[in-house]
Amino acid sequence: MAEDVLVGWGWDPGPGLEPVPGTQRALGELIRAWIDTGAACPSP
Repeated sequence: MAEDVLVGWGWDPGPGLEPVPGTQRALGELIRAWIDTGAACPSP
């Protein structure tokens, strides 16, 4: 996620499109922290 080109498109979507908030680096850091802490998924 932190380096994937397709994911990175969200921050550079092209003319007329609004980029997603935050940064790709921050997304990578959040996902790494989630994985490092067990990657728990809440159940409904």
